[in-house]
Amino acid sequence: MKSLIFFLVSPLVLGLIAFKLKPEIFLGSSALDVQGGWSFVGIFLGYVGCVLSSYAAFEVRRLSDRYFAKQRLPQLRKQAGQITDKMDELKEMKLVEVRAHGFLGEVRVLVKQLEKTRSPGFPEVVKRTKRYCTEVEKRVKNCSDENLAVNDVGEFWDLYTSLTEVSDEIHAYEQEVKASL
Repeated sequence: MKSLIFFLVSPLVLGLIAFKLKPEIFLGSSALDVQGGWSFVGIFLGYVGCVLSSYAAFEVRRLSDRYFAKQRLPQLRKQAGQITDKMDELKEMKLVEVRAHGFLGEVRVLVKQLEKTRSPGFPEVVKRTKRYCTEVEKRVKNCSDENLAVNDVGEFWDLYTSLTEVSDEIHAYEQEVKASL
């Protein structure tokens, strides 16, 4: 709201200062008459309309993003919970056997869907989840030890922690939305 007031008032103040210092910038060689006065009023009202329209478009975009997040985040939270449950079941398996379960692809899809929601507070967690998913994928692809258990891979648990954090962030966001209504 402060920025809206700034963009409305600052050109008016600058225009008045310029008019006081050098009126010939606005008037040319003639004196200010009724037509010139109405021209200034029209220019100012056009500017105010442009600023208010821009502000309205910004607010509509913000409300649209908030509504989209409100609709999608419960499903994404459930999906994150399912992935972490699946990861919990995989902890006793060998790392080379994890490829067949495809939970890494589900994590990638979840991350892309979270990026689309454009909700505040999620970008850091989503970036971290994406990074950990990449690290786990590299570790699975480059696994040379056939007997290495998933439970012994630190990156796997980093990803697990990151996904539970995503779920917690979504839950906190949902609570904030409910409280704000």
